[in-house]
Amino acid sequence: MTKTNPLPLETDKPRLIVTVDTEEQFDWSKPIAANDHSVNDPEDLKGFHEICMNAGASPIYFLSFPLLADERWQSFMRSIADRGEAEPGLHLHQWVTPPETDHRSEYYSYQTNLPTDIHLSKLNVLAGKFEDVFGRRARAHRAGRYGIGENDYALLAQVGVTHDFSPGAAFDFSGRGGPDFSSASNFPFVIDAGENHKIFVTPVCGARAIPRTRRFLSQETASPGFSAEPLGIVARHSQPLRLSPEGAKLDDLKALTQKLLKDETPVLSFTLHSTTLTPGANDYAKTCDDVENIKVMTRAYLSYFRDELGGELLSFSDLDRVYTN
Repeated sequence: MTKTNPLPLETDKPRLIVTVDTEEQFDWSKPIAANDHSVNDPEDLKGFHEICMNAGASPIYFLSFPLLADERWQSFMRSIADRGEAEPGLHLHQWVTPPETDHRSEYYSYQTNLPTDIHLSKLNVLAGKFEDVFGRRARAHRAGRYGIGENDYALLAQVGVTHDFSPGAAFDFSGRGGPDFSSASNFPFVIDAGENHKIFVTPVCGARAIPRTRRFLSQETASPGFSAEPLGIVARHSQPLRLSPEGAKLDDLKALTQKLLKDETPVLSFTLHSTTLTPGANDYAKTCDDVENIKVMTRAYLSYFRDELGGELLSFSDLDRVYTN
């Protein structure tokens, strides 16, 4: 049995962690399939990584199994991790992670819906491959498709995870079989996963905007964690936006950031998919110009957060110290 507790943190200055779902390329509009994917060149990520380094950000790269099994990605990720430039973590796309099973519908693409034994077996394979590549256990995890549930943390504890970044505040995936985070808080929390194992949880930051405006509603009507509240009438007609350059404009991200800071969110998370950095790999970046715009927006946003807001760009180790202290 897991137990969720708020995580009291100081809000003396803005703090931001950069995260990347580092995954295989597949057609998001088609049914999931074990073999219908490709692995892009890590060269596509290097420009983004340099932007982060120049800004003083140290990203967390959540790696899916096909990338952990690819020698090019192994070499690149080991090199930046060894230099202390980034933290690798786990990203479970269960349909491309052994052992292969018959759980291939969209419902089961959310790992929380898998039978417990299959979920754990796939986590063990993913975590084992990570340990083979990096020589240590993974500490960070993000569920594929944000498909996490409260009862999954006991499984994450068994593979050594200490930090999870899965809940997607403001978004509702229940219409496709996933979890509903539409009223979830952006505040970090801690889960007691049993046997003295705690997992710190940093939500994917987001909020719901009144249509055709940059006015965001507060997500802080419920306690941090999985205690969802029904959306009010206004919120039901609002549009969710996450703190990501994907499908957003820089002014949108600035307005969302201002709302998150007004709500005294202690740690903000900025996120995107690695495939967004490869032209044509997903709908966010169909052309080379789209990819360049994502990079330009990322550079501008990190500069805004650091220089205009006086914020701190955290590494994974920094984040761990903030939480444990």
